[in-house]
Amino acid sequence: MDMSLSVFLESKGISAAKAALLTKELKPVTFKFNTPLLAQGEHWQDFYIISQGLVRLYYLDSEGKESNKGFFGEGDILAPIAPSAITGPSNFYVETLTEVHGYHMAYAKVVELLKDCSISQCLFHCLTSQLLEDKIERELMFLQQDAKKRYAYFSKKYPALCQQIPLKHIASYLGMTDVTLSRVKNKH
Repeated sequence: MDMSLSVFLESKGISAAKAALLTKELKPVTFKFNTPLLAQGEHWQDFYIISQGLVRLYYLDSEGKESNKGFFGEGDILAPIAPSAITGPSNFYVETLTEVHGYHMAYAKVVELLKDCSISQCLFHCLTSQLLEDKIERELMFLQQDAKKRYAYFSKKYPALCQQIPLKHIASYLGMTDVTLSRVKNKH
């Protein structure tokens, strides 16, 4: 992330004064490759800003098969957004795909610091809007595109991720096997 933490927070709709408060509270963190940040059944109580590295969210079925639901990287905020993610146990896992550098604070503390600020709604609105857009886009992709078109769309929208994420994780996210994705890539 090339900008200061305060400037980054202001770019997300937080006032300069509130950004300064958050900046004082956010603590630098570093996680090694494959570090679990959240397990299924745990309550998600963390707010992260990723300044470098990649994180994935994934489901694990009863047979142990992983299905990736999303990726977060440089400049992303990783925090519970949906009410079920805030109040209930998680139904998915969060883990680092690379070494990750960023900032951390308890989610409840972020909410507390921003509660009296109407502008704070902009941060949560921004995060919710982005989550909804991503979900709509992914649903449309699954319902109306074949494997080749799904990969073409993903590689066009996220060219850097295609270089950083192992093929098996991209395949899982796109709803196909890594063998199928390998074939699709070779024809692409």
